Parts: sequence; C-alpha cells; structure tokens
Amino acid sequence: MCLFVSLVLEHRCAAAGNGVNTHPIASRSPCAILCAMNPGEPAPGPSQGSFYRRRVFWILLALFLGFAILVYWSSSRPFPANSISVSFVGYTNAPNSSGRFALFSITNRDRIALRLRGLSTEIEGQANLKAPTFNASLPWITHSNAPPSPVKSGDHLIFAVGEPWETGRWRVRVPYSRSTIREKLFMFRLTHSVPSLIAKFFPGPPPITTVTSEWVQQAPGP
Repeated sequence: MCLFVSLVLEHRCAAAGNGVNTHPIASRSPCAILCAMNPGEPAPGPSQGSFYRRRVFWILLALFLGFAILVYWSSSRPFPANSISVSFVGYTNAPNSSGRFALFSITNRDRIALRLRGLSTEIEGQANLKAPTFNASLPWITHSNAPPSPVKSGDHLIFAVGEPWETGRWRVRVPYSRSTIREKLFMFRLTHSVPSLIAKFFPGPPPITTVTSEWVQQAPGP
C-alpha cells in the first residue's frame, strides 16, 4: 500500500513541476504520509523483520529435526537375516602368475545397497587373519584407485583371491555396511572437505557386519 501511495505522489508532483519533484509533500516518506492519513494503521518497523527471522528459524529447525529423525530411524533398523552371501565358485589361474586363485561370488539380498569394507582370509585353526592376495588381471571387489562402490540390491559380483600357502581349509571374510542415509553422510564427510563447524553434526561410522564364505579345501597340486 505504501508503494502505491509513493507512485501516486511522485506522479502528481512530477506533473506539477514539469518533471521536477518539488511538491512539499514529496519530501516526506510515503509510509509516513500513509500513516498520517491512516493513524490507526501501525507503521512497519523492526518487529516485522524480527517476525520473519523467527519464522525462518523455526522452519529450519523443523527441517533439521525431521532430517535427524530420518537418519536415526534408518540407522536403527535391524539388519535383515542373510542380507548378503559369499559363495565359492571354483579355482582359476592368472595368466601372469603360477599361483592358483579361488573365485567367489557375493550376492546382495538386502533391500538396499551394501558397501564392502575390505576382505581377509582365514585359515582353519588359526586365530590371525591374513591379507588376501589379488591379481590385476582377475576380478576384484574394487576398481583400481577408486573407493569401494556399493553392491546394489539384487546384484552380485565375482572376485578372485589367491590360495594361501598354508595347508588346510580356508575361507574369506567380508565386512560390509548397509548404505543407509547415515552411511552416505559418513562417506560424504570422509571423501569431501567439510568445514569442522558442520562436520561435527555428521554421523559417525556406520555399524559393520562381517560375512564369511564356506570353508574351501585347497585344490590338489598338478
């Protein structure tokens, strides 16, 4: 309404002064003129801006609380039984190596993606886990120079692990985490430069579960 009064006054004063706004009333604030004309209408002041700031604050607070509840709900849901399986497929040879490699298949039966978090081999009867042997010419759980990508729901992948030198049965152990909102936020903070003031609001590491393959008997020698 103040804008309308301002436009009307400027137009009348400009017409009276041949384009020069010389009317005495034009030097006064349009809102002041309007308030003088309507004493019962309150003049806009700092209280109105404070009201808008409070409304924006409560909207942002509601969005933050809703997002926090969503993250907590998605991360607190229990792991589905047998959400991932690791199966032994068979033995193979690498073209540039004399050692034998065992092929394994990982299948994701969960309703969401799963992120693999490493791999180790276990010798039956030994407490210490060993780092796996892999070959660049054979499939592996990750691509070279790339972070592990989640295995989508219903997908499977094949990877090859070098046969241990120790005698006896052995198997592979695969730790993984569910790709929930909490896990995605954690990975974002891990792979991006997030200011420390904001990083403290990000969730911590997601829960990790380990799945094992069946025990594999070493292949007979040539």
